Amino acid sequence: LLATAFLPPHDVPVAVELLGRDATGSIAALFNYFRVEWMPPDR
Repeated sequence: LLATAFLPPHDVPVAVELLGRDATGSIAALFNYFRVEWMPPDR
């Protein structure tokens, strides 16, 4: 997720989706938290 700080804002959702696609366990929970709390659809 730290690597997304260097991406253009419009590329972040795609990058998070690709990076978290095969994540499991606590890493999957981290990606889910990031999507829910930091990437709501209205932003």
